[in-house]
Order: sequence, then structure tokens, then C-alpha cells
Amino acid sequence: MLTVANASTFGSNVIINPDGELDDGQFEICLIEPFPSSAAPGLLYRLYTNGFDASDYTRRLCCRRARISVPGQTQVLVQVDGEPHHVATPVEVEINPSSLQVLVPVNPPKHLSSYAAGVLGLSAATWGVTTGLEGRAECS
Repeated sequence: MLTVANASTFGSNVIINPDGELDDGQFEICLIEPFPSSAAPGLLYRLYTNGFDASDYTRRLCCRRARISVPGQTQVLVQVDGEPHHVATPVEVEINPSSLQVLVPVNPPKHLSSYAAGVLGLSAATWGVTTGLEGRAECS
């Protein structure tokens, strides 16, 4: 599985990108490499306890731009904010720092401002590719 993430979590609070910062001008490519079924419980535990980097089957690359290809495939199935799409390969991803503009009340209630930040971080920042195939990602 390959995930392009700017935020630290996605889905049901899976911590796929422990050091993810929404405003640092870069995103991370988070890879989970093929693993034996006996490693699944430990990997799953790490994804929910901020231990992504502690697994032998995971790694992350910091990028501003990336070109992701899957040899022999002209299309891959991706999920954009949870919605499946078929897209042509290679997939090119680039971050546009400080480009999201959000209108908020001048004095939002404290509980709403932290909730909105979490929702915006998840919906605006996470894009995943699941192929089950060998692939290549080039970062700059």
C-alpha cells in the first residue's frame, strides 16, 4: 500500500504519517510493503499507536513533488478522500503550499475550532493508492 499524506492520520485514526504537518510545504509518501500474515497483528497495532516507523515493512519519503508508477500498469485504483477512482499512470502529485483558504468565524467556540482543524486536515490532505503491485515513487 502506498499513501500520499500531508496529515498524520486517516480513516479510523490510523496514524500513517506520524510526523505529518499540514503547513510544512511538503507531503510524505508512506509505504507498507508486502508482509507475511504473521506480521499483520503487530503492524496493525503500530498503525494505531504511532509506531509506523518501527516496522520492518514500512517507510516514508518526504516530498514536494512525486511521480508514482507501477510497471506494466496503465491505470491504478486510487482512493481520494475515501472515494475510489481509476487513474492513468504515472500518477504525479505536487503540493501547493498555503493554497487552501478557509472561512471561519472571528471567535469560533473552542471545541469547534479544534474539531474543524482535524476534519480539514483529514479531508484536504490524504490521498492513497492501493495496488498490491510493485511500484516506483520518485520524490523531489
